[in-house]
Amino acid sequence: MDGNPLPGYHAKAEGAGLSPPAVRAGADGRINDIYGHEAAWEQAFNPSAYQAMEIRVQLFNDHPDADGTYRAVSDVVVVQLGGYASKSLGYVVCTLNWEDWP
Repeated sequence: MDGNPLPGYHAKAEGAGLSPPAVRAGADGRINDIYGHEAAWEQAFNPSAYQAMEIRVQLFNDHPDADGTYRAVSDVVVVQLGGYASKSLGYVVCTLNWEDWP
């Protein structure tokens, strides 16, 4: 966020009728190397074919609140993916807005 990676934060992506579990950013060193970032993550929705779809992405805190839930630290970002190779990868960069940070 704002040039500072947030490894350990959770990224939740939903779409195409699927709601897979959140992924911990930076947990997979191979993915970090591919994208050149220490807090990278990847989520496949249809690994067998390109598919046009809308996905929704949201970032959650790295530590749970006292009740065990992870608090959202971003708004939901809507990403449109195309049905062919050059439009099937969504790339989301989070930017910290310090004046709005709780």
